[in-house]
Order: sequence, then structure tokens, then C-alpha cells
Amino acid sequence: MGRCVQCRFYYVTWQANTPHGCKAYGFMTAGPPDEKVFEMTSTPCQLRQDKVLPQPNPSQNRRNKFRKKR
Repeated sequence: MGRCVQCRFYYVTWQANTPHGCKAYGFMTAGPPDEKVFEMTSTPCQLRQDKVLPQPNPSQNRRNKFRKKR
């Protein structure tokens, strides 16, 4: 499941019996979605895309306003 957690299509559901989901393939599963995809297609997931996390903008950080300049 390490592959799915870093994918932009992976999500955690509120369903106790199917806690993992894949938005690209449109299903929820009890185990890691990439295992289900491999089970269904006999090939590794072809739709996986790395998550793009926003970079913090230091100019918008409130703490910078109150820090003492050295």
C-alpha cells in the first residue's frame, strides 16, 4: 500500500469494511487499491500519479511578522 498513499487518487473512506478507495478507478476496497487493480488487470496500476503538495509561502506565515530581526 505504500504506493497508493502517495497517489493523488487514493483516499480513506468512512466505511469500516472498505477503508481504502481509488478515485481513478472508482472503487473502495478492504486492502490496498493497487493490489485490487493488479488482481483485476494482472498489471500494475497505470493511472498512479504522485501527489503534488503545496509549498508553504513564507511571506504568508504569521510568525514571520512577529519575529525579532537579528
